[in-house]
Amino acid sequence: MTDLLDAVERLTREHKKIVHTVDGIVTHDSPALLEQLHDAIFGGMEKTGGAGSKAKLPISEAAADLYQMIDDQIAEVWAAVMGRIPSPLAGPERLVSEWAALVRDDQIVTVHVREEIQGYDEMTRDWSEEQKRAKPRTIKVRSEYTPVKLAQRWIDQIEDFLNPERTAGIKAPCIQCGERKITQWREGQSIQSDALVFRRDKEDGRTLDARCLACGRVWAPSQFGWLAEQLGLEQKPIVLAKPSRHVEWSGSEECFEGRHDECDSLRCRCEHHFKEIPG
Repeated sequence: MTDLLDAVERLTREHKKIVHTVDGIVTHDSPALLEQLHDAIFGGMEKTGGAGSKAKLPISEAAADLYQMIDDQIAEVWAAVMGRIPSPLAGPERLVSEWAALVRDDQIVTVHVREEIQGYDEMTRDWSEEQKRAKPRTIKVRSEYTPVKLAQRWIDQIEDFLNPERTAGIKAPCIQCGERKITQWREGQSIQSDALVFRRDKEDGRTLDARCLACGRVWAPSQFGWLAEQLGLEQKPIVLAKPSRHVEWSGSEECFEGRHDECDSLRCRCEHHFKEIPG
């Protein structure tokens, strides 16, 4: 029960958050996650007044959709425990706190979740370029969770929205599926982006892996050298623009743990592999 109550506290109350900075690890007071998500709907102007009465109009459709989905799921699990429909005046913070106090740790809870279907048409066996660019269809399915896993799912969804995953595109086709570009939908608009990307840690910027967003293939850092050869990039110097200097990969393939430097290289990213160049 402690894990569940801790998760609910992060959703509903101000809490401590660990932050990685250039000076090391520090902690900051962070507002309740549900509050942060609600504020994101209005761009922070709902509380301040913004530009008059029109400031309360939703600014972020994505934030509004996520908030509504979590709100609906909280009301759904609350109703299952209480045996009645919650009052429309009861906010999600109150409902999730009451639910967490009553639900059993080993109880399986069921909620409706959204799933997006995009790319392949099961009915027509169509995987054409036109089908890939089509707006995904959203359906609702019932999924089962333990109370702790469901609360953690809400936390992960909000944190991923507020602090999205950092990626850097690789200008080459995937060696697995051949795709170079993918179509993504954001705020109802289609956007073309690189299929191959580096995925970086959201806190300290370390490159975690390379992956294809089209077919899902993943390459670990230990495979970057091999991947570079497959993409035909092994002979190309990689010049990096840093805030304070310019660096170029020196060609060394050795690696010493603990001396990492963020870069877009497919080779090892250790700082001692780079040399300063004029400019």
